[in-house]
Amino acid sequence: KYKTKESIFLWKFNFKVATDLLKNSLPLLLTSSVMVIQTRIDQIMIKNLMGYTEIGYYSASLKLIEYLAFIPMVFNTNFTPAIVSAKKKSDSLFWQRTADYYRLFFLTFFCLALFLFFMGKYIILFLYGDRYFESILFFKMMIFLRLFFTFMGVSKGAFILTKNLFTYSLITMILATITNIVLNYYWIPLYGVTGAIYASGISFFVNIFFFDFFYKKTRKNIFIMIKCLFTFYKINLVKILR
Repeated sequence: KYKTKESIFLWKFNFKVATDLLKNSLPLLLTSSVMVIQTRIDQIMIKNLMGYTEIGYYSASLKLIEYLAFIPMVFNTNFTPAIVSAKKKSDSLFWQRTADYYRLFFLTFFCLALFLFFMGKYIILFLYGDRYFESILFFKMMIFLRLFFTFMGVSKGAFILTKNLFTYSLITMILATITNIVLNYYWIPLYGVTGAIYASGISFFVNIFFFDFFYKKTRKNIFIMIKCLFTFYKINLVKILR
């Protein structure tokens, strides 16, 4: 009888743990799936609406931008534990580290963007040759309309993690993806590849910035993030790691 009760207890406990894990991980899994759609739908629509030549120019530029995404991911892996640790100690320390975290990401992007903007022409021609001359403009546009949001989106991930806002993140990403599809549908026929780049930039803005102004739990964070874009020179790396 005792063993039976113990078995029932263990079964209920394991079932609860399993359901909690599924409940917490499901938004992450869905977010990853929606992210793939958001970042790839423009390529599909360019190919269908314009053809293979244009998608070739677009993909050549996008591939370089995607390669550079490893930089914010490295920062995220190394500095997120410090953000999480600060949240356990005090709110003031958490917000101080978060602010310097955003400054670090933007400062890195700013330096990288300057280099890529002036060297982009030579990078494209060296890697792809003269046939991809048209990709130069697309690459420079993506620096500010795609790479920037990659850096800020990854940096925001630490805040989403510590505040457990995965469901909110999923909802904003779905709405941003819908925005991307709609804008691509109208802008690609009118403006070509540049229309797709602008559409992607707006969709990333919607996902990372726009809705945070209207949600109580993210409002303070978005104002700090924006403030740090203009005060990146005040960065204190010691505060992030301490």
